[in-house]
Amino acid sequence: MVYTILYMQRVNRIISFMLVSIILGISVYLFIEKYRMGMFRYFDMDELAYLNWTAHMVQGALPYRDFLMQAGPGFLFLLAPIFWISNSLVVPFFGGRIMAFCVFFLLSIVVSVLFFIMRKRWTAVFIPFLLVFLPMPADKFLEIRPDTTALLFVMVGTVFQVLWMKNIDEKKQEIILFLSGFSYGISLLFMQKTFFHVAIAGIVIFVWARMHKRTIVPCMVGGGLIGLLLLSWGIVTNNVGTLFYSIVTMPMELGNMAKIYAIPSLFYFRYIDIYYGISGWNWGFILNQSIWIAGLVIGGVRFIWSLLHLSRKENQLELFVSILFITQVLTFLFIMPFKHAQYLIPIAVFVVFYVADGINLFWTYAKRSMYTMVLFVFCLSVFLFLCIRGYHDINDIKYTWTNATNQGDIAMAQLLFQTIPKTEFVFDMVGLTLYYPQPYVLSLAPGQIREYVSRRFPPLIQALEKTNTKYIYQGSAKRVSTFSWEEQQYMYSHFTPIGDGSILVRNDTIDAYTRLWNR
Repeated sequence: MVYTILYMQRVNRIISFMLVSIILGISVYLFIEKYRMGMFRYFDMDELAYLNWTAHMVQGALPYRDFLMQAGPGFLFLLAPIFWISNSLVVPFFGGRIMAFCVFFLLSIVVSVLFFIMRKRWTAVFIPFLLVFLPMPADKFLEIRPDTTALLFVMVGTVFQVLWMKNIDEKKQEIILFLSGFSYGISLLFMQKTFFHVAIAGIVIFVWARMHKRTIVPCMVGGGLIGLLLLSWGIVTNNVGTLFYSIVTMPMELGNMAKIYAIPSLFYFRYIDIYYGISGWNWGFILNQSIWIAGLVIGGVRFIWSLLHLSRKENQLELFVSILFITQVLTFLFIMPFKHAQYLIPIAVFVVFYVADGINLFWTYAKRSMYTMVLFVFCLSVFLFLCIRGYHDINDIKYTWTNATNQGDIAMAQLLFQTIPKTEFVFDMVGLTLYYPQPYVLSLAPGQIREYVSRRFPPLIQALEKTNTKYIYQGSAKRVSTFSWEEQQYMYSHFTPIGDGSILVRNDTIDAYTRLWNR
């Protein structure tokens, strides 16, 4: 009997080592493919907006005064070194994508660390694999946007909080709690959408401290430092009112737009070729639905189980993590007015966490006998094969959606950069013209958002005339059509669309007109 147990333990270690090696190898391959995809993929308008805002900030413009944005300023400061390194036109585009990839990779590691702290099992290696494979919202992880970075800091804060709650090292408890609060504060500096996660975490810290007679001062100091830093920046720049309006009031006002431009909550789980690649059902699409359903179910079961067995400390920690998961789901379904794909990023992280948890439970059962272990290895082998197949079904076609074609963003940016004098104002509605001064404070947004905000902005026509603007870039989305009828008439009567209509040149600017037309 003892020999059999020792033999099975040895077999378990060997199989575990082999599986870890295989999964890590596949994960490295998929991460390399993901990096390649980031270098090829076209740029979303949100990405161009953040690059444009950062470029103008580096050149001396002040966020929330010289240009309006809804997110916190943290992401612009993260992107700024890319512009300090080089004033090249191309470097910021690809540098931003490389940074986004690194943040995504770090996020997968941090979530793996959280899983290992909670489970102490080798199955933590499934986290990076599942996260890099999961088709929805895979493309958003590649994009230059603050969502992933904000979530990274939220998860770092969660890791420190779990360590504090576990009381692993009493001598470092205050430092750990400080780092947790500091990380949560930084996440809010990047994106306000982390507020609900941070709020729940803060409530748990307060309740836990009361139960175990601990202090919460380090957490308050850590988070308060970030708030104080942001407030000081607003005071120094004489911009507190506009800062508060931009990151708190305006996003709530713009939520009213969702009533008109509504997206169903399950929209991204229908078959959409721009997300799921080849037409028709494929293994990537099937596995995506399966992983999401499995993660939601397992997370829900974990929540109920831990709620019913609160006497054990482990279940109290489990309840904390599952409450964070439930919070993210409910926030997306009932609080977030817009249901854009990037808003699925926080839920996706927890879905992957709980699918890995399900695999861990399967392994815990399977390692008891040779037969069940063989079954586990067989099922896992099929799953890994289908994941690789599904990954290519979805992503191979996306390599053709490049940013480097004649009509791509990079080519258009280079054309504009070579043609338009650098001192000219360009009314850019998309963000592609990084280094040109903007004539209007609300440039990188659809014109109709002015109908939903309480603040009044300067008249657009007056701003164009005051700055002697000769160029308008509306992109393929033709954003001129989102402005008022009077403004549209002014732009189309004083400016002429060139080529495919992405750029409009003022009628008296003949030289630039000819060069752009003959591109």
